[in-house]
Parts: sequence; structure tokens; C-alpha cells
Amino acid sequence: MDGKGHGGRPSGNGGPRKRHLVPDAVIDRRRIIKLFKTHKKALLSGFLIAAIIALLFGIASQLQSPSTSNVPSGETSINYSAFLNQVNADNVLAVTIQGNEVNILLNSQQHRPTQRNMLSCPQRNARRRSRTGRTI
Repeated sequence: MDGKGHGGRPSGNGGPRKRHLVPDAVIDRRRIIKLFKTHKKALLSGFLIAAIIALLFGIASQLQSPSTSNVPSGETSINYSAFLNQVNADNVLAVTIQGNEVNILLNSQQHRPTQRNMLSCPQRNARRRSRTGRTI
């Protein structure tokens, strides 16, 4: 039997169903109060830990990230492919490497004839040797 059509009576029980909404709520309320009283320290500790974590996240979100571009005025920062283009175009006079920092000294002439940029690697090396008097 599915319990439908019995006038509020469940199947198997001949009497009407009792509703104890108010007394059940009072009993549940008492259970909750008893739970808080017995686990008072644990609940307080959990709340304080959650509050501290929330405050730490709030403080951390207010901090500024460190600056990634520490390029002094009068200098230009370039990426690696631009550096290789300058090397291939024979615009690099000197390179110094100190730790993670790479400093490049470029020729003062930035715009050169295209014929000079078309030199092969051995031709560029020969030209550098003739300028500096050293072998590379």
C-alpha cells in the first residue's frame, strides 16, 4: 500500500498522525545548545582559526607585487629575440653578464645599409677582426 487516500493516516497504523512541530523544535534547540556547550572550546578555536586565515588573505591581497622592470632611465630593456636580431645585424659592440643581468653595448649607428646586414657569419667575423685586431 502506498499510503494515499487514508485521511492522513499512514498505512499499517490505524490512528491519525501526530504533529509535534513546536516540541520537536524545542528539543532540537536544546540539542543544539547542548552541542555548543559541550564543544565550546573546539568551536571557538575553529572560528578563530578561520578568522585569522581570512585576515591573512586580506592582508596578503593588499600587498603590492614587486616591480619586474628595474630598467634605469636612459637604458632600454629588450627580449632575447631582439638581442639575437641585434647580434645578427652586427650592432653589438660588447656584452657583459653579471648573475642574471645581461648588459649590451650597441653601435651608435642603428640604421645601416641593408647590404651590410646581409653579410654571412664568416664575413662579419672577418670585419670584427679587422676592427679590433683580435681573433674571435
